[in-house]
This record gives sequence, structure tokens and C-alpha cells, in this order.
Amino acid sequence: MAVARKHCPICRHPEHIAIGELLEGGMSPRGVAKLVANASRRQLSRHRDECLPSKAKEEAAYEE
Repeated sequence: MAVARKHCPICRHPEHIAIGELLEGGMSPRGVAKLVANASRRQLSRHRDECLPSKAKEEAAYEE
């Protein structure tokens, strides 16, 4: 897992490991937001793009 950024609310979220696994597994930020309390789609998108390893970023770019 990537190093937690100081101001990323998802990196500090109690369920950040599960959130990271869902995003790395290809689930969309919108889908994760529906499953996880206190996490917006925007926060999840930013977390995926800036905090997760490059594999999740490459998959996200491919989806767009």
C-alpha cells in the first residue's frame, strides 16, 4: 500500500485498506462511495489518482 498522504481523508479512513483493495480491484470511486460511509466519490478519485500504486492509476486511465 502506498504511504499515507498527510491530508488525504481516505488514507486516514478506518477502512482505508479495504477501500484501497476495492479501487485497485477495478471498482469505480462511485461504487466504493456507495459501500463506504464518510467517503465521497471525489475523495476516492483523488485517493486513487494520488495515493495508490500505479496499477490502479493505469486501470483508471484505461476506463476513461
